Amino acid sequence: MSRGDIRSSGSTRRLQPTGRAGVDPWLATISTPTVDRHVATVPYVGQAIPVLRQPIVLNVLMYGAPAVLVVTMLAGIWRKSPVDPEAGESRTPRA
Repeated sequence: MSRGDIRSSGSTRRLQPTGRAGVDPWLATISTPTVDRHVATVPYVGQAIPVLRQPIVLNVLMYGAPAVLVVTMLAGIWRKSPVDPEAGESRTPRA
């Protein structure tokens, strides 16, 4: 919804957007005293959406991120030594 004039009669409002000459064909019934309040703006966040939708970025995120996760987990498993070099005992639990 764009900013524009508000023509009101009680709790029913008709908006006139700035992009068009006419008034919107619908009526908005408002039950609270505050309709909308601008709290904060985070600049340039919207520019991330077109970047993330590029095919190369989608493929890297869809296939590359899980592949890095799997390789990292497997490397963690393969690095574990079954024998403690200081004590000479096995680290695996005994039943």
